[in-house]
Amino acid sequence: MRVTVGIAITAIASSVLVMTAPAYATPVVPKSVEFTNDKIEEGGKPQACIVTVTIKNPPASEVVKFQFMVFINGRFAFMVTAGDMNWSDMSLVAKRVADADFFAEAFNHPNVFDKQITTEGQLVAFLIDSNLRFDFLDAFFDGNFSVHFRRTDISDERIYEIAQQPGPYIAADFKTCLDSMK
Repeated sequence: MRVTVGIAITAIASSVLVMTAPAYATPVVPKSVEFTNDKIEEGGKPQACIVTVTIKNPPASEVVKFQFMVFINGRFAFMVTAGDMNWSDMSLVAKRVADADFFAEAFNHPNVFDKQITTEGQLVAFLIDSNLRFDFLDAFFDGNFSVHFRRTDISDERIYEIAQQPGPYIAADFKTCLDSMK
């Protein structure tokens, strides 16, 4: 009887530990990664230079946009937008982002961003340590980085491994944009 009770208690305790253990995301190398240049202008003058990374992994419905941004005041930031794509009719439903981080082998600083959620549900993270600006820039343009994020409707963290770097035209257009903000 004692053995049976002991086994039952051990089984219950093990079940509780498994249920309360955090879920760790499996990194995904997406099937499609597209880099594009964007900017925010005011009066015809750039106020922010942006490289947008669109991440798709069909047939999975999730689409993520990661935007690397440099503002005219010298602030560096990133923004994450997420949604679910219906691939048959190409309709997209936006999803709110709860948290996000940027990591690379040479940039592992999750606590150096001031994160804010926009009214549309995007996460914007401003780099607060100005000594890391060029480390962040190099980590992004060198490629081989990961975007970690969590949506409000799904508790599991997502990790997208971006195994490529922006092409030379993207880098050149970004530099041209930065030069025009001087």
